[in-house]
Amino acid sequence: MSLRECPKKVTEPGVTLDGCRFVGGLEIGAAGVTITRSRVEGLVQPRGDLQDLQLIDVEIDGTGHVDPARGDSQLAIGSENYTCIRCHIHDTGRGANLGRNVQIEDSYLHGFPYMDGKHMTAIGSNGGSNFTIRHNRLECDVSGCSAALSLYGDFAPVSEVLVEHNLFNTTGSYCTYAGSVDGKPYPNGTNVRYLDNRFGKKFSDTCGQYGPVTSWSGGNGNQWQGNSWQDGSGSVNP
Repeated sequence: MSLRECPKKVTEPGVTLDGCRFVGGLEIGAAGVTITRSRVEGLVQPRGDLQDLQLIDVEIDGTGHVDPARGDSQLAIGSENYTCIRCHIHDTGRGANLGRNVQIEDSYLHGFPYMDGKHMTAIGSNGGSNFTIRHNRLECDVSGCSAALSLYGDFAPVSEVLVEHNLFNTTGSYCTYAGSVDGKPYPNGTNVRYLDNRFGKKFSDTCGQYGPVTSWSGGNGNQWQGNSWQDGSGSVNP
């Protein structure tokens, strides 16, 4: 479909914008905004509360908009109260960040540019709760990648997380850090569920350089079930 150029600043609560091209990024300054069948050339940036932001069939393309000096702080989108369904996210400093109340489904996150000394992930959290990460293809494939999916308890505990039916590939240390990272201020994830995910061997026979998963705890309501290698070679266990 042909896209029309739309203003990059959205300030009307509850508005739906369809078929837009946002040049230079997208600034959200109102609650209840829905963006459908559109392309963001740059980053999605909150200006205040992103409450109930919906991105459906949206491409976020960071090509030419990433400053190496700022590096992995240049998130495609973050960090609270948003939904991303059938999103294509690529060429940003990092992919999607999770803080609170985030749903990402049926999306493809990949192609992050190399930046010396930075730490990239397709999806990452530094703590928070109420995340659904379902049926996505998550790749991080340059030097400097930490993982395809990283859940770190830096600023808050990681809790109430569903990771289901995803495909992971990375050149990083592990394909996923699973929410209970020793040495973090909040090292114990709770009610973190990894269900029926597939771990790929696109960049390494062990998914990540050192293995498919780390920082997993079997207690606290956490659940690991049905996770296996994409090529059918067996189960993946933490």
